[in-house]
Amino acid sequence: MKARIEMTKALAITTTEDRKAMYALGKLRNRLVHNAKDTNFTFADYFQNKDAKKNFCSTFGHGWADPIPGTNPPVPRADYVGEHPKFAVFQSVLHIALYVVREMSKVQTDRALEGLQTATERPDDPENS
Repeated sequence: MKARIEMTKALAITTTEDRKAMYALGKLRNRLVHNAKDTNFTFADYFQNKDAKKNFCSTFGHGWADPIPGTNPPVPRADYVGEHPKFAVFQSVLHIALYVVREMSKVQTDRALEGLQTATERPDDPENS
């Protein structure tokens, strides 16, 4: 998975925050699928470790306003992520997927434009020499 994430960096289709979320999600996923003891996983139990909660809350939900709009009283983003961890993971994965699609679309558009430019260049045009 690390190589795939690094490939997204090399292709410039993910942000640093995206890759941080992907690494964190991969680490959590590996913990859950490779340890039979974690079949009863809950975020409440996971968040008993204050460092785990702090890292999770700083990693997921990036791109959200801080504090979260529409909350009364205003709720800091990290607190909201801790209160809604499943939604934060879902939102982060969706954000990454949409960003990758958008960046790949830009790459395809640039390639198509380069192809059109090449196709319209005349070989006898002095500017193309």
